[in-house]
Amino acid sequence: MDEIEGLSVLILEDSEGDFLILKQMLIENGFKAKNIRWVRSIAELSYKQEAFVLCDLNVEDSQGITTLQGVMKIVPKLGTSVIAFTGEDDEGIAQEAIHLGVQDYLIKGSFSKAFLRKTLVFAHERTKLLQNLYYQERKTRAAEHNLEEEAMRGKRFQLQLLSSQLNPHFIFNAMSSIQHSVLLNNVEDTLAFISKFSSLMRQVLENSRKELITWSDEELFLTTYLDIERFRFENSFDYRFEIEDGLDDESLQIPPMMIQPYLENTVVHGIGNLKGRQGEIEISLRHEDEHVVVTIIDNGVGRPKAIELRSLRVGSEHVSRAMHINEQRVSLLNDVYHTDLFKVEVTDLTKDGEASGTRVDLIIPISVLS
Repeated sequence: MDEIEGLSVLILEDSEGDFLILKQMLIENGFKAKNIRWVRSIAELSYKQEAFVLCDLNVEDSQGITTLQGVMKIVPKLGTSVIAFTGEDDEGIAQEAIHLGVQDYLIKGSFSKAFLRKTLVFAHERTKLLQNLYYQERKTRAAEHNLEEEAMRGKRFQLQLLSSQLNPHFIFNAMSSIQHSVLLNNVEDTLAFISKFSSLMRQVLENSRKELITWSDEELFLTTYLDIERFRFENSFDYRFEIEDGLDDESLQIPPMMIQPYLENTVVHGIGNLKGRQGEIEISLRHEDEHVVVTIIDNGVGRPKAIELRSLRVGSEHVSRAMHINEQRVSLLNDVYHTDLFKVEVTDLTKDGEASGTRVDLIIPISVLS
């Protein structure tokens, strides 16, 4: 039986005498085993990748089928053949064994050495096929996993790139404001503006290196950004932050640069188009189930009017860059964190039938970030 030499066998048998008989039968039939192990019960089962597991279903303290169930949970997944055997009057157990997936079944006292030999040969051939299939499946799964990891790394990199981007129009306008301030010889205001702008750039670079930042860091960044916009828009709007009691802004973490593009839309298209009244922006943070919700409310002209004014300036085909980046970021966040819980909801506010501003709710699932 050279074709199956050098393999290991595990025999689960409560009787040492029966174990020795089976072991001798294997040896006499030319089974040159590398190792023939013996365990008395399922409690002693320690699988070490044997080619065969011979399982006696009459083992007292493992209750027969319970033993087999334990074995079948482990070894068939790795392509190992299980050969079950029991007494002559245990037909019910035999049927249960077959139902559990056992393909080779022997009845004590009724099989010859030749039959055992043939069973082992067939089981070994099947084992080789199953183990080859298992090996190929494992290689395929590993390759698929590597591809998924590469795709995920690409998405994380995209997210990082988006987190490092500020609208070039904002940067251009900020530099123009600095230039204008210099021309007016407003030295003190100019230095303060340059200091704020430099701080904003540093914060963008620092935060973009991180997948998550604390709310306190995000609030500092947004405050710097809004102070710059207030300078640009000649203090035509005010802003405030509201944080729900009990929320720890030092431990709560969120993705960076998720909020700024919405504030940019609010400032430029909502508040920036106001005439005759002071703009107001409220940024609030609250806990809701397994989410934190960041809400931005403004008293600007509202989306319909903002779209109308923008189309007059740049044409109806123009698509807001900030909104496009927002959509990309939310989509990537859901992909990276394997969820669909990152959401943005935009509501048009009205008062007495007239547009009175816009509300944006950013829903961030802190459960998937922890």
